[in-house]
Amino acid sequence: MGRFDGPHFESVGEAQVSIWAGVCSLDDLPEDYLDADFAAPDDAPWSPFSEEFGFGCFDEDLAEGNVSSTAEPVPIAELLQEMSYSETYRDAVVAAAKAKNVSQTAFVFMIFDFAYDPAVTGIERTDHMQFLGVFTYEFE
Repeated sequence: MGRFDGPHFESVGEAQVSIWAGVCSLDDLPEDYLDADFAAPDDAPWSPFSEEFGFGCFDEDLAEGNVSSTAEPVPIAELLQEMSYSETYRDAVVAAAKAKNVSQTAFVFMIFDFAYDPAVTGIERTDHMQFLGVFTYEFE
């Protein structure tokens, strides 16, 4: 799948954030997993992450991540605490993570104004990350 191929999950007009949690150790996460290769041809994937989850590019200016200070798994609420607008969606994410048996992780990644849909791609979990869901956030 190329970087500009669909599906496209931009969330227009709604404040939504798609959130993933790591399910592997940081040592097992490829170094360039989340990095876009801007020099690659159009038919190349945007990043290993987007390729694994079955979509093309996303606005990197709207993406955030956080890594445990010890590189060991911690409660997901702890990692979310430092993320933008997290007080408006943190409890819902913690509940979703618990339901998916990912209450602790070493890293989280999110894309704002993006509504990833695993029903479209058929991919909710890889060897590296678990999709937790799309959550509404509020500007403060």
